[in-house]
Amino acid sequence: MEILESERCKLGEYIGGAVTPRTYALTTWDWLKTYYQDVNEARQYYLPFHAEKRPIRHVAKTIDKSVYHYKFQQFLQNPPNQFVAIVPGGRVYGHNGSVISPDNQLLWDVSFEFNKHPHQHLVFAERELPPIVKTSETLAVLTSVASFNYYHWMFDVLSRLDLLRRSGIAIDRYVFNRQGGFPFQHETLVKMMGIPAEKIIECDRHTHIEAQRLVVSSIPGCTGQVPRWVCDFLRQEMRFNHGIEPVAGYERIYISRANTSYRRVTNEREVVRFLEAYGFQSVTPEFYSVWEQVQLFASAQIVVAPHGAALTNLIFCNPGTKIVEMFAPNYVHPVYWVPSHHLDMDYYYLTGEGVLNPANSLNVSEDIFIDLDKLAETLKLAGVIGEERTDDFYGFQMRVARRLQRLLQRDGTDFIAEVYRDLLNREPDPDGLRHMAYLLASGVSKLSIVLAVVKSEECIHKICSTSEG
Repeated sequence: MEILESERCKLGEYIGGAVTPRTYALTTWDWLKTYYQDVNEARQYYLPFHAEKRPIRHVAKTIDKSVYHYKFQQFLQNPPNQFVAIVPGGRVYGHNGSVISPDNQLLWDVSFEFNKHPHQHLVFAERELPPIVKTSETLAVLTSVASFNYYHWMFDVLSRLDLLRRSGIAIDRYVFNRQGGFPFQHETLVKMMGIPAEKIIECDRHTHIEAQRLVVSSIPGCTGQVPRWVCDFLRQEMRFNHGIEPVAGYERIYISRANTSYRRVTNEREVVRFLEAYGFQSVTPEFYSVWEQVQLFASAQIVVAPHGAALTNLIFCNPGTKIVEMFAPNYVHPVYWVPSHHLDMDYYYLTGEGVLNPANSLNVSEDIFIDLDKLAETLKLAGVIGEERTDDFYGFQMRVARRLQRLLQRDGTDFIAEVYRDLLNREPDPDGLRHMAYLLASGVSKLSIVLAVVKSEECIHKICSTSEG
């Protein structure tokens, strides 16, 4: 909700128009030292939390290392320290909740925008800021430029509640930005974390509040190096405190991105059909409440998924859960390996097919095409599936599934001939060739033709004869 006139009156008095900041401090600590010109005095307003460096206990496993494999170790090295700070007379402005010091500087480390230099921050493009509303309250700022994203909401926003609790600072109200107001934000913040609605101030484009004490904190997940304590805190608050237990039927899950507009698995139907034969359920997390998502991942023993924010839910899995993450060739970003490692999961990854482009190694929107043979090899490496027997009908179906990818790339008589050779072990007869060509011309899908052949008497007889022999 926006801050209405009644809310502005409750907060305090208007202070008139405000001048846009013209400079910035890279870190809150740098600003405190400069502002007070005394390190000891500055320390009274700054509480550091030093990062605990942990050894790499598990490695990310794969059948074919990406050229970006080095990132996996890199993401566990030199985790940044965290902090909570008090900015007396500090201000919070705009729909992103940017923080401005009493001497009119932007505090970059608690207001940063991705892929920008500090001087490119949106606040510097404003000619004038909205009138300031003063309050004598102590307000805590828990905003993020990407709070609309499930990963950033969980790791950059909610995680800071733990920092605030550990700081011991009494907070009157909390400032959040929901950027459109997604259901998962209200559910996690109010229903699961227990923050009363009356203690929440939501930023909008008119927001410009000066607090007697503005409490700010570091943003734990912004570098992708999510600390272990964040995983433990969210896991406790959102799973164990609510008594969420595993349910049967979701031991093997595949996470679909079919409902998204980018980074989709382009051959997902074939991938899902292949996985279903091994007992996997395909789920689309955005169709579930957060409570249900926590239960799904708590139930999973094996998770196969393309890279995406839904994998934030890995923090609710049990130790030993097997993870197979699928990447686009030019976007191998191992941020979900980090919580997997912290919580002792068994992590594997598979890079999709495509041409590497080193000039665009962070192509966040690149789609993913999965080679089914490579997926099968990855699942074998993980111990999820074993070697199929060629004289077993189930194993025969698996061979068909892996061949399906290549079959469907063929067209016309070439496709028909390959179906006969692969499934019936013979060349097509003239009548069969004409009949299948007619079906294709009539609009029957290639997949339907393959399935019809698999179910034909000739194919079944061939399998039975081979088995009896």
